Amino acid sequence: IAEKVSTSGIPASFSSKEIALISDAERFLRSSAPTTAQLMERWVPSYMKLADVPFRSGSHPHAFGCIFFGERIAEFSAAEVATSIVHEMAHQELFLFNLLDRLVETDADFKLAHAPFQGTKRPTIGRLHSFYALYRMVEFERSAGLPSSHHADLLLATAKTFEPNDLTEYGHRLANAVVNRIRASVELRNVVHL
Repeated sequence: IAEKVSTSGIPASFSSKEIALISDAERFLRSSAPTTAQLMERWVPSYMKLADVPFRSGSHPHAFGCIFFGERIAEFSAAEVATSIVHEMAHQELFLFNLLDRLVETDADFKLAHAPFQGTKRPTIGRLHSFYALYRMVEFERSAGLPSSHHADLLLATAKTFEPNDLTEYGHRLANAVVNRIRASVELRNVVHL
């Protein structure tokens, strides 16, 4: 499984400090976003640490229910680790959506475009995963009282990378619902601050 997540990944043991940090992150998630925490408890029964990986956290469709952390996990706060858990849960959710129906048109499977979150070119499904993970992160950050405008901006910029024939009808409905929800919450926030 480690090799599927990252070819250089080597399974490693969590330190007692890292285990405590994950527990604190889960508590923060429960207190800030109880509904999301319920999904976490239902969908994420395990964590695995990988050494020699370039990422903070990761997921893989062949390891549904497991969130992978890189060896730098201890450098982050409980709120940051909770945000990573939410980010990875969004990937897991999209894995399930994709089982129900294709999200990306076949002709767009290998179409590369700039992904604002990663700052690199990615295929359509990769950008859709970034887009949806950003959405869940923004929702969580707003619920937890954390800064979210940077991730909301990246989400809207990512939405602009999709061309009309990139997503299936189901994928378009999902993307449009996300954009409308984010825009509505921004407008509501602006009205509240007036």
